[in-house]
Amino acid sequence: MGSHLIQINPYDKRMNIKIEGLFNEHDWTELLQSYQDNRSLISPQSYNIELDCLSFPLQSDYQWHLLERCYNFFNNESFRQISFIINQSKQHVDHSFRQAALNEQFANLQWREV
Repeated sequence: MGSHLIQINPYDKRMNIKIEGLFNEHDWTELLQSYQDNRSLISPQSYNIELDCLSFPLQSDYQWHLLERCYNFFNNESFRQISFIINQSKQHVDHSFRQAALNEQFANLQWREV
């Protein structure tokens, strides 16, 4: 079961999202609904968005696919910058989205492995 937390910081114009646990489609739907509720309070064109995935296990293709969906969704919303924070691990699935992010193929994506 997955959970999320969304915070808007108007002072540095950033929306922070933290996701935890194993997400299923129901959790994904709840995240999107919560996002839409918060999104209506800001103008994404003047905000950065940060997705904290430190408690989100990236051990299957499905989880990587969710991250890629997040990136595409946020990119379509026209955020100035999209940041992903993930755990550095040698157990990552070799997913094409991760490789593209590491190779800086997305102009507005900041990828941090900690």
